Amino acid sequence: MLSGQLPESLALSGIQQGILTWEFLAGERLRLMSQECKTAGKTDRRVIKTRAAIKAALDKLVKEQGMDKLTVSALAREANIDRKTFYLHYDSIDALIDSTASDMVEDIISTIDPDRLSANPREQVRLTLAHVNEKICADVELYAYMANNLSMDFVLGHIEKALKHYAKTVGVERLPRELLADSDPDYYRPRFYLAGAVSVYSEWLCSDRTRPIEDVAEVVADALVNARWSAVQGKGE
Repeated sequence: MLSGQLPESLALSGIQQGILTWEFLAGERLRLMSQECKTAGKTDRRVIKTRAAIKAALDKLVKEQGMDKLTVSALAREANIDRKTFYLHYDSIDALIDSTASDMVEDIISTIDPDRLSANPREQVRLTLAHVNEKICADVELYAYMANNLSMDFVLGHIEKALKHYAKTVGVERLPRELLADSDPDYYRPRFYLAGAVSVYSEWLCSDRTRPIEDVAEVVADALVNARWSAVQGKGE
């Protein structure tokens, strides 16, 4: 028997090794989460830096080779980490993409100026959609993949979560009430139109994209504004 080799009776099967690997990674992930909760300094900055590096690697690789050839090994190599470190932060490439989609939604919501939304909703909607267009065109293959693989409920859930978080930041009273109140019957109206906006962009992303994205934004802007989805407009007439 070679030095360091386990006897057959003690050797682990492939399944057992897989279980042990999964348990190790799960334990490491819990340890990492615990450190994040206990420390607000060095560890948090390291975690943020690592996740930013992974997402930058995703952005670069998708632009260079598309989604089809994307692998965890390639992401880890580009981010200058090992595969184990990747799995400490994300369960899979799909989990990374979900997180990236959530980041995009939060970034777009942050462009909303409550005062402008109240005074000139058409201008605010157009500015926000211009930001959407900029984000999509910078990573069109990645967002096309999202459009094909993320459910409408997933996207709307992230939009609603981001809106509620933003409302806490700027003040709930400064945003249309029905955007945030799940129990309000009027809540279903903006959800309906937001779903339409997401659907239109998804259709464009899944098509040959020969139509200018600015035309898509124009259609969405007109629909959102003319629909009176703002509580202030809807109840003012």
